[in-house]
Amino acid sequence: MYNIDMKKMYLLRHGQTIFNLKLKMQGHCDSPLTNKGIKQAESIRDYFIENNIDFDAVYSSSSERAIDTARIVSENKYPILPSKDLREMNFGDLEGENGHLELTDLTQDKDYLVKFHGEDQISAQKRMYSKITEIMESINDSVLVVSSSCSIMNFVKYVDLVAYQKLMSEVRFINCTLLIFEYENGNYRLVDIKQPPEIPND
Repeated sequence: MYNIDMKKMYLLRHGQTIFNLKLKMQGHCDSPLTNKGIKQAESIRDYFIENNIDFDAVYSSSSERAIDTARIVSENKYPILPSKDLREMNFGDLEGENGHLELTDLTQDKDYLVKFHGEDQISAQKRMYSKITEIMESINDSVLVVSSSCSIMNFVKYVDLVAYQKLMSEVRFINCTLLIFEYENGNYRLVDIKQPPEIPND
């Protein structure tokens, strides 16, 4: 059960993009949402509407795919506050290349991307943790934060290792997976997970 007195953070992976669909590496590089990605975001929007969940603020990665997801989910009711600190990891020489990277590679091997001139895990964790904690330590009690898969999972690993292990073993971290956290005094607790329904590609 949720603690109604706790601050809430709704940490959301962006909707499916063209690069996701084509299995291209997408870190700091960007591509637009697909029709499926838009529908995924709309399904999470509907979850918030059905549960009468409002936000004090909406933050997003500065990447277009995250900003567009945030706009759909929040119904343009709130200004979107973008931050580079919430971006996906930098994939270095792999940016835009064909292929697929497993979350296990990017969250268990802290230097996996360094050999490709990309970002190391510790840097990604620290910038995500620092920015999100800055957000949660503000006057906000209910916050939507939209980011990307590897940065989100590295953040989870940093703040709640048990939750990270559960996610990696039991959850398929698809686009628009929503992680619901309670926050108090620098501590984060994962309390629920919501995912969009299966939506076919057009």
